[in-house]
Amino acid sequence: MGRYPYPPETYDNIFSQLSAIVDGEPPDLPTGEFSDAARNFVAGCLNKIPKLRPTYAMLLQHAWLAPLMKPDVISEEDEEAAEAEEADAAQGEGIGASESDVDAASKAQQHGDSEKWVDREVGEWVRGQIEKKRNGTLGKKAKPALHAAPLDATSSTKSNKGAVAV
Repeated sequence: MGRYPYPPETYDNIFSQLSAIVDGEPPDLPTGEFSDAARNFVAGCLNKIPKLRPTYAMLLQHAWLAPLMKPDVISEEDEEAAEAEEADAAQGEGIGASESDVDAASKAQQHGDSEKWVDREVGEWVRGQIEKKRNGTLGKKAKPALHAAPLDATSSTKSNKGAVAV
């Protein structure tokens, strides 16, 4: 765990490492340290035959990830009790609130939500992007010149076969 699967002390040069990757079996997770579901997930992702690898949708439904895809459900009673506890705690703390707390609360009320932010700056940026998309003002940036160049096109200049530069 935490080591390169093809260590340099065993495979003395890059070609022997590449040969082990191409010809050998893919690395596996240790049996005792990971669940069977996790080991099966990784083995599926590392399958050398592309047609046998699971699709993105299949990976999302895999036994190892499926429990993570179901959000925890909070009953309304639990939510109301938690809000009441927070309100009681807020009243129990100091009466004065800082300007930033007041500003944050007013912004949250303007947006019509009372959720807590993990990262306010990121949350406001995401909201701004969603608003721009909704308004149609989220413009696409022009591609860099190299991205717009037809890389598979042939040269339009005449060939100077046999010409020698003097």
